[in-house]
Amino acid sequence: MTTPTAPGSPPVAHADDADDSATCRCGAAPTAFKRNTVTSVSAKCLSCAAVDRYQLEPLNERNLPLPEHLQGTPIALIHPRDTVWNHQAIAVDHLRRGANVVVATPTASGKTLIFHLHTLAMLHADPQAATLVMYPAKALANDQLLRWKQSAETAGFSPGCVQQITDDVPMRHRQDLLRTASIVLMTPDVVHAWLIRSAANPQVSAFRRRLRLIITDEAHVYEDVLGTNAAFMFRRLQSAVRASGNPDLPQYLAATATIQFPDKHMETLTGHPFIPLEADDNGAPRHPTQLLHIPPPTDDESLESVAAKMITSIIDNDPNAQLIVFHDSRQGAERIAAHTHRRSQVTPYRAGYLPQERREIEDKLRANTIRAIVSTSALEVGIDMPDLNYAINIGLPPTRKQLHQRLGRVGRTRPATFIILADHRIFQRHNESLTHYYRNSVEPSRLHMDNTYIAYQHALCYQQENRGPARNTGADLDWPPSFTDALAMIHDANPPRDLAHVRARSNKTPPQIAYSLRSTGEESLDIIPSIDGADAPAIGSINPPTAISEVFPGALYRHNGRTYQAREWRRRQGKPYVRIVPNDAAPSTSTRPMLRKVAIANPRSTSHSALSPGPHPGGYAHVTMTLWTSTEGFVTRTGGSNVVTNYADMPPGDPLSRKTVSMPTSGFLLYIDAPWMSSDEEDRPTGRNEIANLLAHELSYQHSVALPNLGSITSNILTTTPQGDPYLLENALAVYDNIHGGLGLTLPLARDITRIIPNVTSAPSSNPQLFLLLKRWLDTATEPFEFPQEPGPAAWWRTFPDGALVQFPDPSGRSLILGHKLSDVWYDRPLATILLPTGETTDVPIALLQEQHPSANWLLWRPSSHSYRPLPLQ
Repeated sequence: MTTPTAPGSPPVAHADDADDSATCRCGAAPTAFKRNTVTSVSAKCLSCAAVDRYQLEPLNERNLPLPEHLQGTPIALIHPRDTVWNHQAIAVDHLRRGANVVVATPTASGKTLIFHLHTLAMLHADPQAATLVMYPAKALANDQLLRWKQSAETAGFSPGCVQQITDDVPMRHRQDLLRTASIVLMTPDVVHAWLIRSAANPQVSAFRRRLRLIITDEAHVYEDVLGTNAAFMFRRLQSAVRASGNPDLPQYLAATATIQFPDKHMETLTGHPFIPLEADDNGAPRHPTQLLHIPPPTDDESLESVAAKMITSIIDNDPNAQLIVFHDSRQGAERIAAHTHRRSQVTPYRAGYLPQERREIEDKLRANTIRAIVSTSALEVGIDMPDLNYAINIGLPPTRKQLHQRLGRVGRTRPATFIILADHRIFQRHNESLTHYYRNSVEPSRLHMDNTYIAYQHALCYQQENRGPARNTGADLDWPPSFTDALAMIHDANPPRDLAHVRARSNKTPPQIAYSLRSTGEESLDIIPSIDGADAPAIGSINPPTAISEVFPGALYRHNGRTYQAREWRRRQGKPYVRIVPNDAAPSTSTRPMLRKVAIANPRSTSHSALSPGPHPGGYAHVTMTLWTSTEGFVTRTGGSNVVTNYADMPPGDPLSRKTVSMPTSGFLLYIDAPWMSSDEEDRPTGRNEIANLLAHELSYQHSVALPNLGSITSNILTTTPQGDPYLLENALAVYDNIHGGLGLTLPLARDITRIIPNVTSAPSSNPQLFLLLKRWLDTATEPFEFPQEPGPAAWWRTFPDGALVQFPDPSGRSLILGHKLSDVWYDRPLATILLPTGETTDVPIALLQEQHPSANWLLWRPSSHSYRPLPLQ
């Protein structure tokens, strides 16, 4: 196919605007890159700019007759043809026989017709039967509502038998909708927060009693945090259905993009067996799509800047172009849209928009008044945009599942081009090509049923809903062991300390509202604009680990094309929030935080561990840890200049101040007492940084763990002695789950490290000798690994600044004593001298001390040299 091309720069003067008339070497206009004499960039079209490509050939449709039980019935009217695609006919037949079915065929393969045929046939046979249809995004539910109503009316039902209930629908209207509806569209969030807990509402109870079918669309998104929460939610829903007097548990019908083992995924998600229909069963046609890998023209140009120019070029040159850009950063999506300088034609779309903002964008997309949309994964699923013929993905999609899902958004009605805009070595560093990556098997969806925080918050929900023990009726409900353990902990008057804050929140707010399906228990912050000194309604919310790097005090925050600056973090009515104010910064201006990370690894939680006793002792293990992250200031970049703002230099009381969050998690820890693992003269852990980055990217690539769900730390890693005293573990690095409570995402590193490192030693690297040394060290590793137990006074020990207000338990352990730390002292372990309110002093083990207001404002202390040093920034 011919790739439309055209000049693509914003309508402002830049060096790369030179020579608008230049053409690509093939004679086409330079759609990808324009000629730039300053940077020696050649003019290229999309096709010539690609360094790798893969052609998805068209597929012809395969048909079967409309299932016999539907022929001649009013249901057949919703599909005017007397044939359907193969997988549609097979699925409907299995459903008629009462099986649970998961349809795992590509996007745009007619899964919605399966929903409509089976649901309306069931309703025709039993007018009292109710169906719950769950869409994971409100945009998708909004888009599908009209299609459901049209099908119902065509089949002879009142369109009022289909209703939608989202969190935007007032409570007083919801029971009226349930009274008249037989088919109800909801997000899983509404099911979790309202439908399951409202047992006292007679209309809710009646709906649950006549519920015969649960449809789960886009089931592949139910993985990791959302999926694990949903697995507990489905079991709570089934328990609520049974408690409402429903004689049978509902049938399940699920649709998903291509994933590995879809039936196993749905069985873990719901606790019931499924019949899968996969690619071999698919009868839907497909238009040809070319998949291109295009790197930026120069190493110093950002992917976001290149993407903005490509967008402008494509929509300027091709009057029929409809374009979607995927970016896995919410603020990155906002920046790209702003960089195009085409606000009327290019819009961002992401989670966190207000309902009216979402609806405005969705209406414009349906009307084709927007030429390009820059989206996070929020539009992997969502409104139907059948005419999209271009897509740009910023970097490699986090998983192969997401690549296939995003590919399915283009090429539905015409040939298309999908561009992976990424570094030219993105596949080389894994010894693969774009073809290998596309053809490799897609991954199974991950569920982590042993996450204590998720299990505990659903146990709190279940207790509130049932006021009794978990009902496990054999095959009906399959409660994971973590859930029954959590129920036991709820009845314990003193829950573990790390769960106490979870329990406390449920004492103030119903747990179904206090805990979101999209988090693991951490308390989110509202984002509230302050306009002319008055607070406006919140425009979104954000979890603390993300807030510390996106809405830290002083950060530029972009929302729906508008720019704000975060000013302060506060609490209102017990709820934390971030206040932001309008800001007129240019699209090219950005801010980044100056972060300090500190990890405290638990040496008693190791698994998949090994030890090398040779010339360089050390080991690796998968461990639990607590990660402390603080923002110490920020850097503002405008053009080519940077301005540093350090919170320590701000006057007392200034809202621009240091913020700290802590996160329990798990991760892979590697410690080697070798020169090549040490920092350089400027205390930069360059070798450890390269190893950590490679491990994170290899884990992401081979096991399809999204990079935003991973973090790494190469300095400030502490562990503890058997007595609990924290000390610095030098020459160490950790790759961890960037998710509250951890999901075991980094377990493959500990399990497969001896295979991973040899696999990457031949890949391109700036330091191949480093990985060769690491491979040789791993060859000597044996079982088991133990942390150094008693490092002695020559080690660096964690301590608190002099004058810090601290607290420690009294001898009985039932109350806390406050005091100020005066100094440190060493006997046979690190102690701190504490000034008590009585004026007396006492020596207390540092391990027992806690800050009155936890902030990880710590120092390192070496008793043998009486020296101190601050923990460095990352």
